[in-house]
Amino acid sequence: MSTGKKGLRVLSLIVFAVGVIVGLVFAAVIIWANLEASLFDTDMAGDAALALHCPVVITTRETGIVSASFTNTATWDVNLTVKAHISQGHLSLYREEMTLLKLAPGQSQGLSWVVTPQDRVYGRIIFVKVANNRLAPIQGRAGTCGILVVNIPALTGSVFIILVTALAGLFLVAGNLLWRVANRPALGLSADVLRAMNWLTVAITADLVCGFLRAWLPGVLVFVISLLLIAEILRHYTQD
Repeated sequence: MSTGKKGLRVLSLIVFAVGVIVGLVFAAVIIWANLEASLFDTDMAGDAALALHCPVVITTRETGIVSASFTNTATWDVNLTVKAHISQGHLSLYREEMTLLKLAPGQSQGLSWVVTPQDRVYGRIIFVKVANNRLAPIQGRAGTCGILVVNIPALTGSVFIILVTALAGLFLVAGNLLWRVANRPALGLSADVLRAMNWLTVAITADLVCGFLRAWLPGVLVFVISLLLIAEILRHYTQD
């Protein structure tokens, strides 16, 4: 293999590695935020999951809005009590906001709560837990989320997510394409490395999706798979 081809192979792996690091680190942080959130205020539990709508990331100059909807599934009027606990700098400290909802049969009503960077724990994560009381036939439901706070005041959380995700995707795709060019046609171990790169790209994408959906348990499993694929790429490359 020519020196130019070897150099291009090394460059392709470096470019791909940047995408892997950016994608996996970001996925790991937002998954960790929600894993930690699952340990927040465990005394407030529910019979079923409550769907909370929370920002994934906010910056130090932003406020975030957490929201949820509640429905009266009974055939009579109900007074539903909703409690929101928001972290106050420590896992065991929080402020409580309680609301009494008067709902007619079949009526739904949304509630929202404001969170700020001052609410963060570990200097990085805001924890929120919301629950409503059990009132037959209405189930007691509870939901938790962890919101990552980043110290990049020039951006918004949404822009930060777009930039990081786009950066990871750009480097992953560029590294994959460079490897294809450097190993055309891809045969033997080169093809094995390319296959592992493709699967690793899929795994990182899945890990980011798990993070955005706050599915921390599948996210942890996919993260482990990603590490195994990285090891496989390194093993094949050192043998090639």
